[in-house]
Amino acid sequence: MRKYQIIIGNKELVLDYSSDNPSGPQIQFNIQQFSVSQTVNAEITLYNIAPYYFSMNQYLIGKQIQLFAGVEDTPITRMVGYSGQYGLIAAGFISAVIPEWNGNDTSLSIIFMPQPVIASAVPYLLKVNKGQDIRSLFIDAYKAITGNAENIDLGTTPILSTTSYQQKIDNVSDIALTLQQQHGITLNQTKAGFQVNTVVGKNINLVPGDFVTQPSALNISQVALTLQLRADVQIGDYVKLPSNVYVGITVLDSIRVQSQLNAFQNKNVFLLFSGLYLISKIWQLGDSHNPNPEAWATILHGVRA
Repeated sequence: MRKYQIIIGNKELVLDYSSDNPSGPQIQFNIQQFSVSQTVNAEITLYNIAPYYFSMNQYLIGKQIQLFAGVEDTPITRMVGYSGQYGLIAAGFISAVIPEWNGNDTSLSIIFMPQPVIASAVPYLLKVNKGQDIRSLFIDAYKAITGNAENIDLGTTPILSTTSYQQKIDNVSDIALTLQQQHGITLNQTKAGFQVNTVVGKNINLVPGDFVTQPSALNISQVALTLQLRADVQIGDYVKLPSNVYVGITVLDSIRVQSQLNAFQNKNVFLLFSGLYLISKIWQLGDSHNPNPEAWATILHGVRA
């Protein structure tokens, strides 16, 4: 069964839907995350909610929002080889709230920018000397403006500065921009924080039950994977495809006769998508109105590792 929970602020508003609370509002969300320090606005729409929430629209702007979602572990999911996944899908701060009331139908759309949850920025003067390992300096800057150094990972390899300079840091974007301009380093953004693009992510072994559809080739070295909605993936992680996930029916459309099909059963055709892939994009899609499995799914773009 599909499951979600929305927490706004310090639990001033909590909305959820699960087997324990099947009367919760219907939800639709569209959230994208890319492999560099940029993203697009995310949208969550709640349907058939009480008009009481309409009066809260201005109160909600600027509040922190967290979306937890996934699929509950049930006997039905286990029958198809899927044990269920649930966790934090996205977090950020609300920039707009749009209420709508059309006859008997009500909805509330919440617009926010997905980002790690951080404190208000405090200006910080970054001083870098030539030949200095900058990792501890940038971690100190991050801690100064966010209050938490655990949300940035600059790896274990020394990053030596080729110049001396000073830079005023007002927010996390300034850290990302300085790393890119001064040192040619890109920060990846995850739900938990930031990491340099040289940090090795965790390996995730997929099983056939995780897939909603067959993998699709985007180009010669990149694939799109449509999975059951899951929250354990981050940009920079690696997914390993099982050896028995085959090429999709689109490639086999022209094969009409069983004898011809047998002639094409070789490793080059049928094991096209096996192996290890680096996640470069995450697209979380949810629509509890729609019973189609693809309407409650995680789409990953992966580059062959």
